[in-house]
Parts: sequence; structure tokens; C-alpha cells
Amino acid sequence: MIDTIDNRMIMKCVAYQNGVSIGDVTIEDISEVLKQEKTFVWLGLREANNELLAKIQQEFGLHDLAIEDACAAHQRPKIEEYGESLFMVLHTPILREVRSSLGKPIFSWDHVFCDGQTWLFE
Repeated sequence: MIDTIDNRMIMKCVAYQNGVSIGDVTIEDISEVLKQEKTFVWLGLREANNELLAKIQQEFGLHDLAIEDACAAHQRPKIEEYGESLFMVLHTPILREVRSSLGKPIFSWDHVFCDGQTWLFE
């Protein structure tokens, strides 16, 4: 079965240059935007499928193991180094009054990729 990229999976994709937003970017344009000096792209995703992750891997030049790691849900918090980039799993609280059926706070599992210079991906 072939996945299709659903635009609802992309929360936001914005380029920044010298710390200032220069506008929204399409997934297909990320690699071109990153060629500009002092530019990074912030990409927010929700439940990305395999096709979208493959496209993002291509645009950002991400390591195969980093993408494999991102596909594994509910991991423990960690930081992994893949070549020149980092992959982080963070547990962040959801700021609402909603609690689980057990009365405990709810946390999300956030995956973050960064190389410390040109891009940040969440």
C-alpha cells in the first residue's frame, strides 16, 4: 500500500533568515531554501506517514536511522547523534485541564532533528 501526503499532517513550515521569518515554505522547496546563508526551516508535523517522512528525509538530508527512530512511537526521552545531526525525543506536557482516565497529566512525544546551524525540524 502506498501512503499519500495529507496536508493536514503539516502544521507549519516556515523559513527564517537572520532570526526573522521570511515566510512559509513548501516541503518540496526546503532543500533550496536551506542553501541560503544564515537560514533555517522550522517544520511542525502531526502523525506523519512514511511517504512524508521519506520526502522530509530527502529535503533535509537526514540519516536513515534517524527516520527509522522517528517512526517508533512512545520512546523514552533521549538524544541520538547521527553524523552531523541530532535526533531528540522529548516528553512535553499538554497544557490543558484534560487528564488521562487514570487522573494523570497527559504528555506528548515530540521528535526533534537539528544540526545546530541551519535547520530545526519537529
